[in-house]
Amino acid sequence: MKKLLFLVALFLLAIPSFTLASDDMSLEKLLESDEVNQITEEEYLEVKSEMEERIRNFAEQARENGDKVDFSELDVVDEEEYLPYVLWYYKENGNISGLNKNEEGVYNLNSELDAGVDSGSFEEIIVDDETTIFLTDSPTYYVVESASQENQLPKGTSLEGTGDASIMTTRTTNYDSTRIIARNTYGVEKWSVMVGGTFTYNGQWVRANLTNHYARTGNNTTWSRTFQDHDTRQFNSGRSAEMWKVGEFRWRFSGVTFETAGCKVSLVGNQFGGYHSPAPHIY
Repeated sequence: MKKLLFLVALFLLAIPSFTLASDDMSLEKLLESDEVNQITEEEYLEVKSEMEERIRNFAEQARENGDKVDFSELDVVDEEEYLPYVLWYYKENGNISGLNKNEEGVYNLNSELDAGVDSGSFEEIIVDDETTIFLTDSPTYYVVESASQENQLPKGTSLEGTGDASIMTTRTTNYDSTRIIARNTYGVEKWSVMVGGTFTYNGQWVRANLTNHYARTGNNTTWSRTFQDHDTRQFNSGRSAEMWKVGEFRWRFSGVTFETAGCKVSLVGNQFGGYHSPAPHIY
């Protein structure tokens, strides 16, 4: 399965209001509320299936029409009705990301998603060459948008007809970008991180030109951004370059911090004009 850079990563929860919560309600009280305790695993899976079918239908329609998928157009269902199911999953699993951290406390997103698809616990929906959706066993799904395949070159190869790399003229790639978006299954974007730009190269060195980037939360979300940063760098004796964006976020609801998430997305290019989207670094 080809690697994509997401559009992705970790989709958590955004809820503007909920009747079982009050400003002084603790995490324990939220998770032990009657609305959460009365839910069974069978009921959770039934509701989750209904929400995921909406996502499949939306993606299929976009694919058939040849449209770029814009998930902001996906209608949001009733948050108050759906929130207890999200809290139930959190209570049972300790997170709502659908991913597991390694010993260093980092999610290896590509490995996690590939393993989930292989085991059948995740579902992969390929929308187009640049967009893939991963439905997980949690209330979280990931939209991953990679750098475009067009105009990419295999790493370590020269442009056809340029001859000796030492006499290549300086060139600049077309603009490209990569993004990961975290959404929950009832249709609210939690956060997204994007980086975009070009690479200037001449066969001996490459420079990253970062021209667009953001780390932001969605509308009507209880996620907030706590940190962001961006930069470029050269490495491998100037034969490789990277542009990157980092965003860190926190999910608070009813005065309680449930989870935090950080994500780094990047584009990496080489001295021959090839570039790719590494897997996002999520922590």
